[in-house]
Amino acid sequence: MRSPEQVLETPEVMPQVSADDLLVALTVARSGSFNAAAGILGVTHTTVSRRVNNLEKALRSRVFVRSAEGWVPTESGQTVITAAEEIERALGRLGQTGQVATVVRVGAPDGLSSFCVAPAMARLARERPQFSFELISATRSWRQTRSDLDIEIVIGRPAVNNRADMVHVRDYSLALYATDAYLAEHGVPESLSDLAAHTVIYYIDSALQVDDLDKATDLLPQSAKALRSTSVLVHVQSAVASAGIGLLPDYLAGREPSLRAVLHHQFRHPLSYWAVVRRDSYRNPMVQLALRAIVREAASGTAADSELH
Repeated sequence: MRSPEQVLETPEVMPQVSADDLLVALTVARSGSFNAAAGILGVTHTTVSRRVNNLEKALRSRVFVRSAEGWVPTESGQTVITAAEEIERALGRLGQTGQVATVVRVGAPDGLSSFCVAPAMARLARERPQFSFELISATRSWRQTRSDLDIEIVIGRPAVNNRADMVHVRDYSLALYATDAYLAEHGVPESLSDLAAHTVIYYIDSALQVDDLDKATDLLPQSAKALRSTSVLVHVQSAVASAGIGLLPDYLAGREPSLRAVLHHQFRHPLSYWAVVRRDSYRNPMVQLALRAIVREAASGTAADSELH
């Protein structure tokens, strides 16, 4: 048994601060959630909690405190975050990513996914080695209860709650397009009522989840034949194959040399894309970079579309 003098002379062994623990804490600070940080890092909630607990033991101080906006750093935690950011920058200079590799999940309609989101994300991935992304192509309305996406792009201005922000991405219009081959065989419609005798290509009514897209057909007559699909890319390729007259986004139809506008001065349905980002996701710098990249790509695409028309 050691004497009191020996106890005083023996320095207490303190837990060491791990660089990995610091980087995990940085991810928690940016996401505001242990669960979100676990998803970004590809580990379990328990692992994130254990890493943060290791830090708190080493520092003998709380690193995070719960607030209405999620987990936020304490005063000691701010010191941790500053140190973690320095480590992150150092790893970046060495071309390494450590534990801060970030997966950003983006949801967007398939047309915009193909011609805007995918190129923007691919370019960002080349510029930022620690960045990877998952792209979910789906044409649906925004729902407050959906939390599996960092950025969700929807058609029409959404009504968001106070936990999310929205950003305008771009405007476009639905219009009627067909090939010369189709029109030569079936005739050129001179009025909207003439469409009743044509095959019209559009979405499946029962599967359509976006009101603004559903309203596009309000002024059109019931056609004798219809070609329906849940994919706008199928709409475009069906029109290119001379299967009918497609109700198509102008920025997609304008890229197809074989398509010509039909009843251009009688029908045009204006729409817009909006990005919704939850505020806890927006704390992640890579989500911010991804959103800016998408908006920038959309702007350049809009300029290119103007030249096509």
